[in-house]
Amino acid sequence: MKAREANVADKAAIIELWKRCALTRPWNDPSRDFDFAHSGSASAVIILESDHDIVGAALVGHDGHRGSTYYSVWTLSSNVTALAMRSWPRWKIGYVRGACGS
Repeated sequence: MKAREANVADKAAIIELWKRCALTRPWNDPSRDFDFAHSGSASAVIILESDHDIVGAALVGHDGHRGSTYYSVWTLSSNVTALAMRSWPRWKIGYVRGACGS
């Protein structure tokens, strides 16, 4: 498993993961949020991959004073939860929403 910054090719799979895990809301367009974070100089979407599958994702950002984490989730499969609990704090992105079924 590895963590990396998402690219545009990852967008559909990430949004599907967010929807599957009930992180999206009707008043926040996840596609627009992804684009905003991906194009920003102080924000990103970070993913956790296992065998080329996206099994975790978080939208992160910093406004100069504090950092924030949104849409933060990982699946319960393949021991991802144990790895995420060890890895995500190392990324220093703050609050982690939690796991959802795959």
